[in-house]
Parts: sequence; structure tokens; C-alpha cells
Amino acid sequence: MELTVDQQIDLEVAVTTFAESVPRLFGAQPEIVAGGGGEGGHYNITSLDEFESLIRRWQDVRDKIEDSGKKLGVAAQIVEPPADDQASTDQAAATVASLEEAVRHNTAMWTYAQGYIDKLTAARDAYAATEGGNADALRLGDGG
Repeated sequence: MELTVDQQIDLEVAVTTFAESVPRLFGAQPEIVAGGGGEGGHYNITSLDEFESLIRRWQDVRDKIEDSGKKLGVAAQIVEPPADDQASTDQAAATVASLEEAVRHNTAMWTYAQGYIDKLTAARDAYAATEGGNADALRLGDGG
């Protein structure tokens, strides 16, 4: 079954999120690497419009991640114990620690998405340069 580019992105984000979450359960910090998506580790893109669409999609993903990160950061700053006792203070501290870990994970996801955008932008630029060179060669070959 061949997936659309949007389905490939959704799948890759879900798999990456899961893969990064499992080591964190055991206290490990995964290495963040923006890899290739799609079947066989790459997308099959055949036009600049497809590149632009894919880049915009990843920018949307990155922007949503950033918005979530801001909300998590604010939430961590406003946590207060519900009462003035040790149990309440401990619970508030645990909540803040959990939110801070969520912010770290969010930052890692943002870095991953930005890395993908950077790779796609570089690939788009290389594709555009190649296409421009090919178009120039065809014009010269036609005597134009």
C-alpha cells in the first residue's frame, strides 16, 4: 500500500514520538536525528510544488509543537500546591518536574521537525538548481 506524503509525515511523527518516549521511561535521552520519511527512507518528490507543500506541512507541525511547548512552559510556571502541607508541596513539585520533562521532549520534537525542514529546503534548492540548469540546457539546445 502506497501512502500519501501527508500519511507518511503523520506516520513518521507518530513513530518518532513513540520511539523517543520508550527510552525516556527508563531515564535515557535519545539522540535526535532527522531521517528520511516514506518507504525505504525517502520521499518520492517530483516537483517544486510537492517540495513546497511538504515543507509547509512540516512547518505547520513544527509550529504546533512550538505552541504546545509554550503552553507547557506556562503551565509549569503557574503550578501551586493546593494546600500548605508537605504532601501538597511534593505533589506540586512532581507536577512541575513532569511538565519540565514534557517541555524537554517538546524541544526535541521541535528540533527534529526543524531538522527535517532544513533537509527538505536544501533538497528543494538543489532540485530547483538542477531543474533550472536542465531548462537552460533545453533552451540552448533549441537554439533559443
